Amino acid sequence: MSHANAYNTRAAYRSAVRTWSALCHKHGVKPSPATSRDVAAFLAAERDRGQAGNTLKLRAAAIRFLYRAAGLPSPTDTAEVSETMAGIRRTAARQAQHPRKKKAATVQVLRRLIKPMGNDLAALRDRACSWWGSLACYAAPGWWASE
Repeated sequence: MSHANAYNTRAAYRSAVRTWSALCHKHGVKPSPATSRDVAAFLAAERDRGQAGNTLKLRAAAIRFLYRAAGLPSPTDTAEVSETMAGIRRTAARQAQHPRKKKAATVQVLRRLIKPMGNDLAALRDRACSWWGSLACYAAPGWWASE
């Protein structure tokens, strides 16, 4: 995988591709080249196994990345896969299954996060960005646009 993606993204894509390959092997389907029907069936099966919508979105992105890296057209870029994902989202919404909201970092948590940062220019920039980003989360919407 390309180093243009963050380490965690590459790790998540590797895991998704392993899951895709394992399911293909289990059902006697070649992971490449795959049809959009294969990918749609994979995503539906993963949803039936209890995987969250965001996980399925990531798995589709990993398959898309795999094909594009190989210079092949992606089986995820079809109406069939898009409609499958839309159906999964609709079903999740009807069942009130929404992504869990994360709590915002408190000042104490933010202090613990930035404490190990160094004092070089890049670390000072990162520390400032962390504080300003957190401030923006707590501030009233549109505070920066006030006149």
